[in-house]
Amino acid sequence: MGIVTRDWEGKQEYTLTKGALSLTVCPEDGMNMHSIVFEGHTVVEIQEDRRQAGKLYAVPILYPTPNRIRNNEWTLGDQTCPAVMHGIARYMEFQTEKVEETEEACRIMAVCQWDEKQERFPLFPYVSQMRITMENDGREIRFSYEITDLDHKVLPYGLALHPFFASDRKEEIRVYAEDVMEMTEDKLPTGRLLPVSATEYDLRTGRRVTELDLDHVYTSMGENPKAEILYPEFKLTLNASDEFGHMVVFTPDAPFFCLENQTCSTDAHNMYQNGFQKESGLIQILPGESQKGWVAFQFEHRNP
Repeated sequence: MGIVTRDWEGKQEYTLTKGALSLTVCPEDGMNMHSIVFEGHTVVEIQEDRRQAGKLYAVPILYPTPNRIRNNEWTLGDQTCPAVMHGIARYMEFQTEKVEETEEACRIMAVCQWDEKQERFPLFPYVSQMRITMENDGREIRFSYEITDLDHKVLPYGLALHPFFASDRKEEIRVYAEDVMEMTEDKLPTGRLLPVSATEYDLRTGRRVTELDLDHVYTSMGENPKAEILYPEFKLTLNASDEFGHMVVFTPDAPFFCLENQTCSTDAHNMYQNGFQKESGLIQILPGESQKGWVAFQFEHRNP
């Protein structure tokens, strides 16, 4: 129970435990959730082979360009910027502001100031601030963010969580989305939305992970975006604020799968530039203003 800190490769790692639910997060590692454990079941852990290969692992934040970007650059209006797949947040070193335990929950708050002092500033040249809060109340882990535009120009972004859920291939997933985005051969959206009804892409009634071979962007999720993972002993529900209207479903032949709550589509900036404003989901913050949102991992027992 409580909060435990330890050194992780020269960085501070925090484990927040409440009841049977435990969350480990590292602010200096892009606020990555290194581990989620519920009643002894490892839901998320670091995949060392992926980490050593320089790939994503555990639960990284994707910002401001989740997933792929056409030709590794994006254009919006008269602004063109170089880009890297999945964005820059995984390289951000957040500074811990507050760690606390109350009767209700354990929580950690951290902030990253983004300006010309940052090595990768040219990839997203907008002076801004991102503040992250993670909270564990024993039943739910809640990720909350606030982005503030400190520049003189509009800040355009997308944001996602990319959990690598550990899998023994017994899980069933449900994604409450009405459409899937048509993709090119190189996994970029065309802008066309395809109804999932009566197709192999319909996940609304639940499918076993072993039945699926997906790397697709789902959308049209309504005002309360939701997905579920059914484990033999419990259910994990992914809820989110309204702007998380997209979800990437990735089910490789591997000991993990991914359900990624996203505020936007893949290649969102270019999609918006090319006339697919609604489909892109791109968010734009005016100078001096802020945008908030959240994703919740909710755990509950299943009936025997």
